[in-house]
Amino acid sequence: MTNAITGFVFDLDGVITDTAKYHFQAWQEIAKSELDISITPEVNELLKGKSRLDSLNEILNFGQQIGVHSATELSKIATKKNKRYQELIADMTDVDILPGVTEFLHELSVHIIGWLLHLHHLMHLVSFSNWG
Repeated sequence: MTNAITGFVFDLDGVITDTAKYHFQAWQEIAKSELDISITPEVNELLKGKSRLDSLNEILNFGQQIGVHSATELSKIATKKNKRYQELIADMTDVDILPGVTEFLHELSVHIIGWLLHLHHLMHLVSFSNWG
């Protein structure tokens, strides 16, 4: 067995860019338009690392609306939030790349990627969320 590097996989969020501001913006917009709840940066801190439905429950708790909405309504609201988030990140540019990442990827491509491509290996950029 060899210890040679055969490829690279990078996660988008938190490694290449920080999308937390877009999650917050999407939650702010959806909470206000769908629930008439104005969330604060402090509430946003409670949402980090939680699924969409768990985040929505935090927002409902903050807005004193626990038990007011059906599961179907909550699912639709969470889906709207995710759609809005996707719209926001679709407009991201190289300005959104975290400091040092561009230089690192350039160095990687100069020194490593050519070798990997020669060996028929690739570098991939991925983002995955299974947050419900």
